[in-house]
Amino acid sequence: MSTFNGIGTMYYGHADPLPDGTYTATEWFVIFWVPIFPIGSYRLLCMDEKPAIFPPGIKTSYASAPVPLNKKQVIKTYAISVMVIVVIAALFLL
Repeated sequence: MSTFNGIGTMYYGHADPLPDGTYTATEWFVIFWVPIFPIGSYRLLCMDEKPAIFPPGIKTSYASAPVPLNKKQVIKTYAISVMVIVVIAALFLL
């Protein structure tokens, strides 16, 4: 999972958390951080978080195991993405 100038892959979502700290997220191919299509769903465990200098932010390392594609998470991500794009477009048109 990595992006360069907003193009690449990212995890979106946080579903089915378990007491061991793992949860399900879906890996997406993104363009300008907007999810385009899902690659697969994974059970993730955050292993390490450290500050990143370039680009600024936090770099997180995960342990992951593939799980069946979480269709509910995919639909929710598409719905949120469409709403955000509509709001941004409306702001530019005003």
